[in-house]
Amino acid sequence: MNRTIVVEWRHIASESGETCDRCTATGEALHAAVAAIGPFLEAKGVGVEVRETLLPHSGLSESNTVLIDGLPLERWLGGARVVETECPSCAALTGKPQACCRALVTNTGVHEALTPAAIAAALLMASGVEGADRP
Repeated sequence: MNRTIVVEWRHIASESGETCDRCTATGEALHAAVAAIGPFLEAKGVGVEVRETLLPHSGLSESNTVLIDGLPLERWLGGARVVETECPSCAALTGKPQACCRALVTNTGVHEALTPAAIAAALLMASGVEGADRP
């Protein structure tokens, strides 16, 4: 490999490792995106390393975050921005009556869980691979 992209998935977790529904869906999307785009990037000399960071409940504001080479996913996607929306699953996990979690706003709407398409697009941007032969 000529280069390796480091992807970090940050999310809160219980002592048993359980996470909220939204973060679970983001994790599944991350793995689906890497499975889909990884072989293409490898053929271009770019590897992808996925790391998972479990946050304490006090890290709720950082939960449901994907960093690509240290930058939040939304920085790789032009026009995307982060908002916080109510997350009953986080509330149940943290034992709070109410909790908010990160969500991503794109031109296609508000995404409480990150999508495989958004993650794959950000990975392509981070890779620097150019050309029309993208999958």
